[in-house]
Amino acid sequence: MKRILVLIMVVFVFSNISSIGIGIMAGSPSGLSLKFGRMHFAVGFSTFKGENYALHFTYEIPFKIDFSNGNVIPMYFGLGIYGQDAGDFGMGVRFPIGIQFWLTSNLVFFGEVTAAYSFMPETKFHVLGGLGLRLHFKITK
Repeated sequence: MKRILVLIMVVFVFSNISSIGIGIMAGSPSGLSLKFGRMHFAVGFSTFKGENYALHFTYEIPFKIDFSNGNVIPMYFGLGIYGQDAGDFGMGVRFPIGIQFWLTSNLVFFGEVTAAYSFMPETKFHVLGGLGLRLHFKITK
């Protein structure tokens, strides 16, 4: 029954996406960045030394800051969860705010600062962040 529920969720998620982004990210975590529509997955190491493995999942909501002179800054905020393995398994919630600039029609540079609150193995507040590049591909249906 659990497999059927997971399969239904995966089909629902992938049926509603219009683009896929694949790239790299340096920060916390440093590693692979995958974006499916508004859902962002980051998989990698939570330190540059590669001591801790990390997985971040965030649902991002885009918005723009529009100045009166016509300049627009594309940004996003999100809500997500993360897990990491540093000997002890850790888990928490994350609230990123970021900026993204389209360098070409399918290449985006992004950066984010994230407030995170871990509740496993101990309760603690963290400030995370990262910079990255991602190549986007349109999905035609």
